[in-house]
Amino acid sequence: QTILLETDEDRRGRKTFEVIDGQQRLTTFLMYVACLYGKSAQLAKVHPEIQDTAEAFQKKCINYLQSEKPNAEMVPKLRLSDTDNAYFSSIISCLRSGSEVEKHTNPESHKRLFAAQARICERINTITDTKPSAMECLMYMDRILDTAADAFQVVVIRPTGERHTYQLYQVVNDRGEPLTEGELLKAKSIEVLASNTDYVAKARS
Repeated sequence: QTILLETDEDRRGRKTFEVIDGQQRLTTFLMYVACLYGKSAQLAKVHPEIQDTAEAFQKKCINYLQSEKPNAEMVPKLRLSDTDNAYFSSIISCLRSGSEVEKHTNPESHKRLFAAQARICERINTITDTKPSAMECLMYMDRILDTAADAFQVVVIRPTGERHTYQLYQVVNDRGEPLTEGELLKAKSIEVLASNTDYVAKARS
């Protein structure tokens, strides 16, 4: 289960959401999708007869990885913190292209991201390499993707006021750990600045 907080709305009325709980599940899922994308592309290079089916599967993967802006620009559906986002984006890019992911051991969050993608790719390769044909392998990956996506339950919360947002930050936390001092400061800032929408937006960012 993933909990999202509905936040801002842009000039075109599109909603954005902040991940309150479940970011680790989302990042793992998206790395899983990117790895499946890369595996299908590699299969299609070796087995041209499955090219059309592989391209259809890759489009399905892209729907989970990216959103299309009105100007046709494709943007990632998930953005992590400033500390992690660039590395996470490079992992997704490498997995999609089938290239080697650069290993980071610092900070700890990068170390965890690298370890997670390595386990994901190893698991997918172990499963798919047992299939007798490229088409069977591709169809099996399609079932894996559908199963993983269906396992997600997304809850969207729309607080009626900034005080409710503050209370939400206090009681919902990631991986069952207490909120950090930074998270509590962020929540308190939102509460104190509730009357000024510009300051609230800055506090959330």
